[in-house]
Amino acid sequence: MRQIDLKAASSILTGDLDTYGFKKILIALSNSGKIFGIQSRDGSLLWTSDYLGPNAPRSILLRNAYSREDKSMQTQIVAIKDDSMIFMSAATGRQLFDIDLTKDLKQGETFDRFMLVSLKETKSQLVLAITDDQDAPRVQPYPPQDIPKSIDLEKEQLYFTSINKESGVLVGYQVA
Repeated sequence: MRQIDLKAASSILTGDLDTYGFKKILIALSNSGKIFGIQSRDGSLLWTSDYLGPNAPRSILLRNAYSREDKSMQTQIVAIKDDSMIFMSAATGRQLFDIDLTKDLKQGETFDRFMLVSLKETKSQLVLAITDDQDAPRVQPYPPQDIPKSIDLEKEQLYFTSINKESGVLVGYQVA
C-alpha cells in the first residue's frame, strides 16, 4: 500500500461561485472504515470521518436528499453496515442520523442488497434494502421521513441504480 499525503484545505464551501459545476467533492473509503472528502480541483483534504466505528461498512451509497430546512438538494453519504445505516453530509462529513436495520428484520433474516430509487413525488432518493429470500424477497425503503404516504404508480416513473459486483459497473434502471 502506498501512502498519499493530502494537503489541508480551508473549505469547498467558501462562497466561491462555481459557475460551471466543476467544484466537486470526491468521497473515498479506506479499508479501515474511514471516509474522506477530497477537493476534486486540487486534491486537498476537506474532511475525514471516524463516525463509522471500528467495523468498516459493507458499502456506501451517495444519495440526493431534499432538505426541508433550507429547501435545497444535498448529497448524503449512506454507510451501510450489517445492522445499521449511517447518513452523513457529503459536504462536511458530519453524521446526520442513523437507522437500526434490525428493527425491520425477522429473526434470521438479513438485508443482502441495497440500491437507490428516485421518485418524482419525494425529490429525495430512497435507499431500498432487499432481502435475498427466493420465495418472497422483501423490500424496505429508508429513511422513513422521506417515504411518501401514498404513491400513484400510474403517474410515477421509478428509477434505480445498482452496481454489478462482478464488473463493478454502475447500471441505471427504469421500472415501467
